[in-house]
Amino acid sequence: MEGKEGTQQSHLILANNLFLLTHPDAQDIEKVRLRDDVMSTVINDDMAPLYESLVASGLLEIDHKVLDDMRVKIGDELNKLDDEKIAEGNLGESEVREAHLAKSLFFI
Repeated sequence: MEGKEGTQQSHLILANNLFLLTHPDAQDIEKVRLRDDVMSTVINDDMAPLYESLVASGLLEIDHKVLDDMRVKIGDELNKLDDEKIAEGNLGESEVREAHLAKSLFFI
């Protein structure tokens, strides 16, 4: 359970950094550090949709290689989770539920 708490805390830190990045009173030097922190978190957690959103809003500049790498990792993970779901015929209800839960947690 402790690992889940650490994940939640990193997402709260990301949300706070995004807020500070858009805050008009933040100093430019602080915004540079915040952009680096946000970019690092987005890349480490493969948050391609968030990255695209931040690029569209002008907070980050697009790096197509990074975006493509994130999309490939996300696709691979989804394929792995779907393969587990395909084995549904061989599994009981609890295993099927766990496969659905794993996919839901991945999307979170």
